[in-house]
Amino acid sequence: MFADLNAGFGYLRAGFADLQRPEYRRYLIAPIALNLALLVGVFWGLSGVYSGLAEQASAALPDWLSWLEWLIEWVLGALTLVVMVYLFATLTTLIGAPFYGLLAERAELALGGPPPPPANPRDWLLLVPRALSRELRKLVYWLPRGLLLLLLGAVPLVNAVAPLLWLLFGAWVLAIEFCDYPGDNHRVPFSEVLGRLRQHRLTACGFGLPLFFALGVPVLNLFAVPAAVLGGTRFWIARLAGEAPRKVTPV
Repeated sequence: MFADLNAGFGYLRAGFADLQRPEYRRYLIAPIALNLALLVGVFWGLSGVYSGLAEQASAALPDWLSWLEWLIEWVLGALTLVVMVYLFATLTTLIGAPFYGLLAERAELALGGPPPPPANPRDWLLLVPRALSRELRKLVYWLPRGLLLLLLGAVPLVNAVAPLLWLLFGAWVLAIEFCDYPGDNHRVPFSEVLGRLRQHRLTACGFGLPLFFALGVPVLNLFAVPAAVLGGTRFWIARLAGEAPRKVTPV
């Protein structure tokens, strides 16, 4: 159990280390610039929502419950952070999918993985539509499940474990997201990528959990997404490529 969790964390840690490799630098400029623009927009929008909700909640409290104001602000802050992580991850992967697919392809070649099918001019023309279609397919997968968790969060007793369920679900979704780029490059159907990941659930959690928290840390989250693409590619080569488990080229 712990070995699998540690392996998943190791792939993400190696992805951060891979950011320093010179062969990836030109593939990182556009994704990091995109992340910066999205982060500023998401933070600006959600900070306004948080301030408005906090003011309304404080105004609604009677004087004898004013001591609860700090708790309400803490809960609203935690919820805002969770929403920011989900929104930032969704937007950056939806808009930046073509860049991340190219980064995953370059990483796989550098790590000694099997090369993707040769591209032709038609593939390049369809790169953006295909990447967006794949991202929408992932959205269709996790959005209904996320809404179900949201409804469960309103059920008494169940809502006590709702934050933990959201955390585990977020880790699983992030593992799917960033292990799917090399899968897509190899034209592996999304349903098959899911099936392969289900055989490595603990490793996926070990990969996705620290990534979830990294996406909530300012500045670090600018680099967390490309690092997750690189780490997810290592995960793919080592365990998901449809071959016997193998070691990837060290950092």
